[in-house]
Amino acid sequence: MDDEDTFDQIRKGSYTMARLSVDISKSIRCEVEGNNEWVNSQASSARMIERIVIMGLESSPKKISADSVKLEFDYENKKNMLVIRKPGLTALKDWEISLL
Repeated sequence: MDDEDTFDQIRKGSYTMARLSVDISKSIRCEVEGNNEWVNSQASSARMIERIVIMGLESSPKKISADSVKLEFDYENKKNMLVIRKPGLTALKDWEISLL
């Protein structure tokens, strides 16, 4: 991710990358790598995640949480699809969502 306005990602290395990993029935994890100075200069509300979609999940979780905060979700049985809307997480910080 970069500021979407300048070419500072090339000139100054002002960018970061979010590595997402999924254990299909247990958790979703985001680990941020890159320029910490640039990340720290961004507003805490920057790069908010709008939704997370997981396809191929055979059954609905009973509970989903991030940092002990319960998250709202929808599960479509016919499509085996889980949708977590507005989880309140940014792609600029590490986080983990637990599927229970």
